Amino acid sequence: DSDCETILFLYQKHGLNFVDYLRGMFAIVLWDSKENRLIVVRDRLGQKPIYFSRGEQGVVISSEIKSITKHFLNSFSLNNQEITNALKYSYPLSSDKTVIGEVEKVKPGELIVFNNDSVNRKIYWNLCKNVIINKNFDYIENTHRLLKESVDIRLRSDVPIAVLLSSGIDSTAIASLAKDCREEVHAITVGYKSYGKNDERELAKRFANEKGIIYHEVELDQNDFNNYFEEYTSVIDEPVCDN
Repeated sequence: DSDCETILFLYQKHGLNFVDYLRGMFAIVLWDSKENRLIVVRDRLGQKPIYFSRGEQGVVISSEIKSITKHFLNSFSLNNQEITNALKYSYPLSSDKTVIGEVEKVKPGELIVFNNDSVNRKIYWNLCKNVIINKNFDYIENTHRLLKESVDIRLRSDVPIAVLLSSGIDSTAIASLAKDCREEVHAITVGYKSYGKNDERELAKRFANEKGIIYHEVELDQNDFNNYFEEYTSVIDEPVCDN
């Protein structure tokens, strides 16, 4: 009785090619009792996390590493190379390894089929590197059309949604396109109590007023960071190196 039901019908009709008909971000696990196979697929850019581990008991799949280490692995080891890379480059480099040696990631744009003792991994999508420039193609117009279509699709929701507006180029463009698609658009901007140099509320509010966007702001201070630090870090499975 949900939109997820359409995925089952897609799989029934198209088999493993069902993923070609999906848009957006997703992490999906399907069990095919007729073929006796487990299918795991991740969205094209890897926005949704999905992990798996293989052991004597079989295979376990989860959206969180901690559930695997807590309920499936009796013991586990740290992947020191991945930890070193994250610290050195401020970003986890591997697309399939994690900081836990026994836990792997489904790669972005990857489909995996577990069938008895076999594991078949397939990259069903990747960004084309050999771009052919067509001088007769209006790239500006078509880029704008695709962006507007993408924003419009993501505004479909059963619950109220808002744009996270930081006043940067990307969020401002999304908010502007959202206003072109919907009469009523809400935007939320997060600021700092000290109104330091990184506070973007003034610019965000001015833009929202100009576009007729309903503006909301949330103010944080150092106490909020201290109060929520333990909770914040408890739900993170991989190094986050954003400043």
